[in-house]
Amino acid sequence: MRALEYKCSFASAAGVSHQTQNIPCQDRTCVLRGEAVLACALADGAGSRASSHIGAECVTQCVCEFLSKQFDALW
Repeated sequence: MRALEYKCSFASAAGVSHQTQNIPCQDRTCVLRGEAVLACALADGAGSRASSHIGAECVTQCVCEFLSKQFDALW
């Protein structure tokens, strides 16, 4: 089966304490789909840091790109 034939879904939501304090959801997911590789990453942002959602976004994107480009070497 080719990677393009897979279906994937993901979601994240801010918890009650984040909503009451007006803090964004700090969890991030990323999916990168190529013809031969489907890469997925999940990061649980550090709730103790104000901008951890930015770091989580960066990490998930970098991990997916790395997995996609280096799949054969990793496999």
